[in-house]
Amino acid sequence: MAGYAQRLDPGDNVRLVPFSALMRVLFALGLLLLFALGHLHLRFMLDGVRRDAIRLQTTHDQLTSENNALRGELEALKQPERLFEFARAELGMMPYGEERVEIRMPEEIYTRYAMARTKAGGPAQPPLSPTAIQAALWLERLGERVGWAPAAQAGE
Repeated sequence: MAGYAQRLDPGDNVRLVPFSALMRVLFALGLLLLFALGHLHLRFMLDGVRRDAIRLQTTHDQLTSENNALRGELEALKQPERLFEFARAELGMMPYGEERVEIRMPEEIYTRYAMARTKAGGPAQPPLSPTAIQAALWLERLGERVGWAPAAQAGE
């Protein structure tokens, strides 16, 4: 089989391009294409970064204005009149005055919780009233009848 160069008539004035020159041209075109694609990629990445920067700047502006509004509200709440109005309107608080209500706890309940507080290591118990002493003695006698051990015997 004859090669490409042999098929041509030697009388024709056709010059063949050497293979190495053809490869150099293809390499140069490929390199140019690679640089063009890299440039486009960087261009699109830069556009994305610009969009993100604009979005973040908008968020920053919104947060700054919200922060300034909250600082203004804080300064307004530091004024006594404004603080009083906020406490009454938002929290439902009332001014301390003649409408004061005094709550009294029944003595048995107070004594029971005072004894529990003393056993838990709380403040010292106030002196017991005669009613509380009678209740304690009654509980002790009831425990003896039922068969419960007194506290001193239970811990031994």
